[in-house]
Parts: sequence; structure tokens; C-alpha cells
Amino acid sequence: MKKLSLYVFLIFMWCNVGVTESLDLSGTTWKFKESDGDIKLVKFHKNKKCSYVNIKTWSGNEGEIYSKDESNCTWNQNDNLITFEMNNFFIVRTGIINGNTIEGNFVSTYNGGIQGTFVGKLTSSN
Repeated sequence: MKKLSLYVFLIFMWCNVGVTESLDLSGTTWKFKESDGDIKLVKFHKNKKCSYVNIKTWSGNEGEIYSKDESNCTWNQNDNLITFEMNNFFIVRTGIINGNTIEGNFVSTYNGGIQGTFVGKLTSSN
């Protein structure tokens, strides 16, 4: 019975490692909805930069497109944890990747520090 338990444990560990390795966000595009009502479409590029467009925003810059070449957005990933920042750390988001969903929190330096939550859904991948 102990050997069977060990085998089952090792299989689960192997499966978990396989899932973790396949979570690379490079080249994927996500639609993020935030608790403040903002909606963004974000593409994560291989060079750890991202480009995005504001679909709905309280700031009045809806439809504004920010290119990866503007160095306006950078991201980093550690297994199923992602952190990305925009506008020289004006807003920072940290989330957990779970399949086709990313859920997390954000904080902004705007108005003394606004905080909230977000949910992202995968819209396309390489």
C-alpha cells in the first residue's frame, strides 16, 4: 500500500510540473476586467514587454493603443504567478494564472493609491 501511495504521489507531482511548464504567457492576449470598471486587452510579448489597448476606462483614453516599443508595459512570470506594470509603475498588477484565467489585485499611485481586483480571460495564443 505504501508503494502505491508513493507512485500516486509521484504521478501527481509529475503532472503538476508538466502543467507549470506549459504556462508561458509569451505571445498570448488577454482581456482584463477590473473592479473599477476598466477593461483592457493586453498582449504579452517574448521580450517581457506588453502592448495594450484601453477598451473601457474612467480616465477618458478609451481606444488608446500602447505599443510594446514604447516601454510602457513590462511583465514577469514565475510559474503561475504574473506581475505586470504600466506607465513606469503607475499601476502594478499581480495575479495567479489558472488555465485560461488570471485573477489578482492591482494598486495604482493615482490619488494616493487606488487598489482593486481584476480577472483576465485568454483570448488568443501563438
